[in-house]
Amino acid sequence: MNHMETETNSSTITQTQTLLGSGLVLLLSAAVGAAGHWQWSARALKEEGIDPAVRLKALPTAFKALAISTGVCVSVAGVVSLGWQAFGGTIKEATNIGSVREAFAAMGIHRDLVKNEMREKKGGNGNRNGNDKKKGG
Repeated sequence: MNHMETETNSSTITQTQTLLGSGLVLLLSAAVGAAGHWQWSARALKEEGIDPAVRLKALPTAFKALAISTGVCVSVAGVVSLGWQAFGGTIKEATNIGSVREAFAAMGIHRDLVKNEMREKKGGNGNRNGNDKKKGG
């Protein structure tokens, strides 16, 4: 069965779900970063003797600039995508992971590979006591 065909398995990951999940993570991390920056800059402004409420006057201009830059980015991405397709470019799936269970298994394999590589770079077998015992003698 081709993965593009309709499947009744509710654990199948679609491209839309991947994009929505990634977008949600991006928005949440941006919100956390913005909140932290907002509080940090309020403290810094208070230390300099400036009322932090003055920042609220600049928000409409900041939102307009954000909207314009987002529009430009979307436009450029659209032109690049159309150009890519016009010159025969195609988009292929990067992986063949079809379910949530398979995705977590792949992440576990990747995590183990990274752990092993880090151990090798540290020059040991992962023994934190520094008492690496040699075998065979």
